[in-house]
Amino acid sequence: MEKYKQIIIFCVISMLVQDLFSQSNSQNYIVSTTFLDEAGTQNLDVINYYDGLGRETQTIYKNVTCTQGDLVTCKDYDGMGRVYREWMPLPFSNNNGNFIQSGAWTDRDIDEPYTKVIYEPSSLSRIIETWGVGLEWHKRKGIEKKYLFNDNSALLSAVCFRVENNRLKKTGKYKWHDLYVEYTNNEDGHEMYIFTDKLGNLVLERRVNGDEYIDTYYVYDEHDKLRFVLPPLAADELTSATDGFFEMKNDNVLGKYAYVYKYDSRNRCNYKKLPGCAEINMTYDIHGNLIFSDNGELRKKDLVEFYRYDKYNRIIMRGVISAPNFDWKTNSYQGTYEIYNGNSRCYGYSNSTGLDIATKDIHEVYYYDDYSFLNLFEEYIDSLTYKPREGYGMQYVDEQVAHLSSNGLQTGSLKKIIGDDNKLFINASYYDNKRRLVQSRTNNYMGGYDCYYYQYDYVGNVLRKIHSHNDPTNTVFGYEELYTYSYDAGKRLIECKHKLKSGKERLLCRNSYDEYGRVIEKSYTEKCKTTYDYNMRNQLTNIQFDDLYNQTYVLTNGGNIERTDWYCDNIDFRHTYTYTYDKLDRLVSAKHTANDEIASQIVDYQKYDGKPLYDVQYEYDKHGNITHLQRLGYTREYNVRSLDDLTYQYNGNQLMSIEATENAQYINNFEDEVHDAEECFYDLNGNLVRDNNRNLQNIDYNYLNLPQQIYYGKQDAGKVIFYTYATDGTKLRALYATGTNNILSPIGVLNTNVDNDIIYSDSTVYCDNSIYVNGKLDKILLPDGYVQVTYRTIRGRLVAFYDYYYTIKDHQGSARINIAEEYLDNRPSEGCRKALSYYPFGKAMNNWISWVVPFKDPYTYTGKKEETMHGLGWYDYGKRFYDPNYRLSFVSVDPLCEKYYSISPYAYCANNPINAIDLNGDSIWYTIDKDIVTMHVTGKIIDSSSDGINVNRAASDIASGIS
Repeated sequence: MEKYKQIIIFCVISMLVQDLFSQSNSQNYIVSTTFLDEAGTQNLDVINYYDGLGRETQTIYKNVTCTQGDLVTCKDYDGMGRVYREWMPLPFSNNNGNFIQSGAWTDRDIDEPYTKVIYEPSSLSRIIETWGVGLEWHKRKGIEKKYLFNDNSALLSAVCFRVENNRLKKTGKYKWHDLYVEYTNNEDGHEMYIFTDKLGNLVLERRVNGDEYIDTYYVYDEHDKLRFVLPPLAADELTSATDGFFEMKNDNVLGKYAYVYKYDSRNRCNYKKLPGCAEINMTYDIHGNLIFSDNGELRKKDLVEFYRYDKYNRIIMRGVISAPNFDWKTNSYQGTYEIYNGNSRCYGYSNSTGLDIATKDIHEVYYYDDYSFLNLFEEYIDSLTYKPREGYGMQYVDEQVAHLSSNGLQTGSLKKIIGDDNKLFINASYYDNKRRLVQSRTNNYMGGYDCYYYQYDYVGNVLRKIHSHNDPTNTVFGYEELYTYSYDAGKRLIECKHKLKSGKERLLCRNSYDEYGRVIEKSYTEKCKTTYDYNMRNQLTNIQFDDLYNQTYVLTNGGNIERTDWYCDNIDFRHTYTYTYDKLDRLVSAKHTANDEIASQIVDYQKYDGKPLYDVQYEYDKHGNITHLQRLGYTREYNVRSLDDLTYQYNGNQLMSIEATENAQYINNFEDEVHDAEECFYDLNGNLVRDNNRNLQNIDYNYLNLPQQIYYGKQDAGKVIFYTYATDGTKLRALYATGTNNILSPIGVLNTNVDNDIIYSDSTVYCDNSIYVNGKLDKILLPDGYVQVTYRTIRGRLVAFYDYYYTIKDHQGSARINIAEEYLDNRPSEGCRKALSYYPFGKAMNNWISWVVPFKDPYTYTGKKEETMHGLGWYDYGKRFYDPNYRLSFVSVDPLCEKYYSISPYAYCANNPINAIDLNGDSIWYTIDKDIVTMHVTGKIIDSSSDGINVNRAASDIASGIS
């Protein structure tokens, strides 16, 4: 009897469990549950179903859509067990995690919502053709692949380079079938050949651009270490040369174009030569940590950059020390590490290098595990010590062993101002028992402190954040701001609100999502919102901000934006740009049209040499260096003119001169008064130090290759720009000075005695998200706008007033409209009168509204600050500066240029500025046609991958990278 009772109880429990979890018991499955609250009443379930052979067939994200439906992906297998069809994530309502039967997939209002794959008829199961999601793409060309061998034909032949005695040697061509060749022809018909040797080493990357080949060669030594990379222009010259050795010189093809590497006995790179730059030396400790490095400019000044680590291989110190005749082969301190001993000379750490490292030589210090380092800084200790705040996370302190509470975590850091050893920035970070940051305290440039307090939900999403900004120069400039965040059941951000001081709480954004998890609406008030439309590949097709701004996108089969249309109501006519790309996805032309009564009134609008308003044409060399630019525009008199018709000459990848045609009209400080073969000059690290066409007489750089002094010459002599940075590269201050005509500085010489020559100056200080102008707090930056601070004197007391401005951005995060909060609330009849339009590479268009109402948001193109003072016109991208007006490239070498061997280290976004952005001046992020891409710098995620991605994880990764 007892046995029957147990059976009945088991059956009842099984029925309850089946009803509770609602998985299909006829299928094999694994359930992964993430609990969202401490009680376990809220959770996210991911159910993976498998067939009888253990292959994953469906993945179900249970109740994750905005209507509590399931989001489901599916894989179909052929008779060989290969995935031949993969369905895009589709929403299913009232499914509750159950297995989706095959008929339900086809019974949808979307035609063929899956990718298709065709394999070659062999046991190798190599893919020969793929198509993206949707019937519209299935009717077009797919991505074709072929698997070949090299031969002696023009397309499939490859020159053989070897390394002998550290020298590059050409030894003819590879023999037949020595190399594997993978051929790819993408959806837009762009061809690429990848040559690899029998060890899998990449030997040659060949792209086809019309009737020319764009070749990049990779050369290895006998240990299979990469020794030379020959970009296309170097490859052209060396492959056509006779067989034999090629010498490495700064002024020959290897010095101008090639990447060169050498290695130590442990196969660690200890020598690097980048195109157009002096060599870089490096040495390591026994654990493989970089401990010393230099470059051409440091070496010229007898300086070496050093790095020190603790016994856990954590970086604890870096700086620059004077070391004439430095011995790069020394091993006397390669096995040492530093310990914390309270030594004030090295900010608490030991010095086992044998070098005389003083406090002035140390630029950054990092502390771990505990907070004993605070005792070194008596002046700051009270303000940096943890202070609990009700309602926010609490610092975890182990009751038994207090000093282990933050074990393994970075608890603090020290940074300096470059050039000022006495100004320290000290940070202390505090964590809860889940190792989450709950409080951060840092002293700032204004002499005060910036403190952050965080409150989290169970899974680690920030619910509230307080930022307290203290400024001892004037209490009026201090403030406290509160951010509050709310999330839906899928932990997607729903609302972000902001409160400044004791003011009212403002809505910064309210997001609405569709069933696919895409942001379709972003509200700023109950009446004012931005809406987004997508195609079935999740590519953005339309942005609509209320009735004021609209931008639509038409994309090519391969994903490049083919056309954009945009307008801003009551300001401008409707614009259309139609884009043309070459076979390397580089933009070669942008044809502009306009349609409005205003446009028809413009003198000669219809034709200027057969081209309307804002047409642009570009020509490049094989590295993407611009060789010719023609750009149209119109003047204040509404006359269409060729604003730019420029021809560029290079020495390697470095721009040497620009020549202009006589009939062009130049209105942006470019006057082609110099006609020399060499008009631009560079330092040993490849930084632009002089540009005679722009009257830039000398640009001096710090050891991070960031400009710190810019002097103007000729008729602009007396104009100077000074930049101040922290040792981590953060810009702290910009001083724009006008002085006597004799403020000059020779190239490569830092002028430290110019104060007496300055007659007038404007200063801007960057203090976290606070911007000071001439000593007064001017703006507080927000995720989608800013707070403008103005002042009035009331009864003898200075009083601050705060006005909110919202910035509406396009697909690249470029500011398009700047709107005051009063417009969102009151909707004045005259409409919005602050708008921006851009040429493809970021130059603002000279439309009539730009002369009527200035655009107030200082962060414009791709969200970057434009340096407009003294007519500089460069965007600050963090790691380097970018010129959108004439160079259409960066003025310094990409610090991560080895990610893009075939592209010039000065090129902007691989010359595809419509589809790509650069976040920090060191990377290319595509806004479409990639597995994980960004459509807004505020963190919106688009999934255009052929296989589903974890959208939540991707969003977190992208957002953290952007911030």
